[in-house]
Amino acid sequence: MRTHKLKSFPVRGGRTLAARNLQMTLRLPNELYERAKLLVKKQQTDSVNDFIVKAVAAYLEAVERKAIDDCFSGMVHDKQYQLEALRIVEEFGG
Repeated sequence: MRTHKLKSFPVRGGRTLAARNLQMTLRLPNELYERAKLLVKKQQTDSVNDFIVKAVAAYLEAVERKAIDDCFSGMVHDKQYQLEALRIVEEFGG
C-alpha cells in the first residue's frame, strides 16, 4: 500500500521545499539495515528512514555530477579547446 504525505525537506541553497513523500516497502539485506540502525543509535541521524533518504539523495547527486563530468571529459583531448583556453588565459594576464 502506498500513501502520500506532505513534508518539507532541505534543498541546495538552504531553502526548504514542501514535497509529497511516497510511503513504500523497502527490502534491505539484514546486514545493511543493522548498520544503518547502528548509526541511528549513535545519533548520527534521526531515523533509519532519514538515513535512507539522505543516502539515496547523495547517491543521485554523485551520479548526476559524474554525468556532467563525463560530458566535459572530452575537453582534455580537444586540441582546439586547449589552444583557446590558453589564449584566454594569456589575454586576461595569466
